[in-house]
Amino acid sequence: MRSFFILFAALLSLLVVAQAKQVQASDLIGKWDGKFEIDFNKVSSTRMPQEIAQMKEIVKTRRYSFEFRKDKTYESVVTAGAKVGNKTKGTWALDGKKLTLVDTEVLGKPIPKEKRKDQEMIVVQTGKTVKLQVASNFAPTFIVLTKPKK
Repeated sequence: MRSFFILFAALLSLLVVAQAKQVQASDLIGKWDGKFEIDFNKVSSTRMPQEIAQMKEIVKTRRYSFEFRKDKTYESVVTAGAKVGNKTKGTWALDGKKLTLVDTEVLGKPIPKEKRKDQEMIVVQTGKTVKLQVASNFAPTFIVLTKPKK
C-alpha cells in the first residue's frame, strides 16, 4: 500500500510539472494549418437557433493557414469553403501562455498604427497540435493548429 502512495505522489508531481510548463516561442515557429472548434455543449442559453446553425457552418467551412516566424512576424490566410478570405500579416508576442497577434496588413494594405488592435489568445496545448483559446461569449472557442501534411 505504501508503494502505491509513493507511485501516486510521483505521478501527481509529474502532472503538476507538466501543467506548469511554460509555452516557448519555439513551440509556435513554423507553418500550421488550422480549423475552428467550438464546444457546442456549452453554448450560452441565450443564443438563437439560427446563430447556433451559423456557427456550426463556420466550424465546418473555415480554415486557417498560419506561419509564425522567429522574427516575431506572422502571415495568415483564412478560407471559408472554396472562398479565400483575408490574407493578413502582422507581429506576434508570447507572454507565458498568452499569445498576442497584431495585424499590420490585410489583403496587401497596411493598417495604420492607430487602428491596430491586439488579438489575445491563450495557448492551451502545444506539441504536434497547438490549441489556441479565443475570447468568445458564444461558447468555449478554439483555433486548432496542426503541421501541414507534406
